[in-house]
Amino acid sequence: MAERSPAQRARVLLEQESEMTLATIDDRGRPWVSPVFYALDDEHRIYWTSDADARHSAALRTAAAVAIVVHGRLDGRTDAVYLDATAVELSGEAEVREGIAVMARRNDRQPDHWWIDGIDDVTGDGPWRVYRATPQEVWVRELRTKGGRRVVGRVPADLGG
Repeated sequence: MAERSPAQRARVLLEQESEMTLATIDDRGRPWVSPVFYALDDEHRIYWTSDADARHSAALRTAAAVAIVVHGRLDGRTDAVYLDATAVELSGEAEVREGIAVMARRNDRQPDHWWIDGIDDVTGDGPWRVYRATPQEVWVRELRTKGGRRVVGRVPADLGG
């Protein structure tokens, strides 16, 4: 089998995995990381649902910049995709419904107590909100040699290519 390109590796990892690590920064400059279940739309934008009052949710209301890592096994070895992205809390009814539909694509990958039953779960007095991250830059893991030792670096990956 031919070696996959960085773009192919990024797309496969994002499509096969369902959990990511989300990094946010709050209004005081403090970083926070959270493991989050996610789903993808056809443009590789990333959607997730979180408690409206969670620390990472509050941070997104003040700073849209996020970092995301998705890692797993690919072709028999550990691999990862890294994303710099801009994230938003979805608020308009049409975009919230779109987010619910995208999340439903992966309901089989998460416990059913996290499934969104209707728009009231993620709006108004509902406990959750739907978020969407649009990747700005993407990289995949790269093993290289430095000073005679193996190190892990990153190489750019174009999700559109």
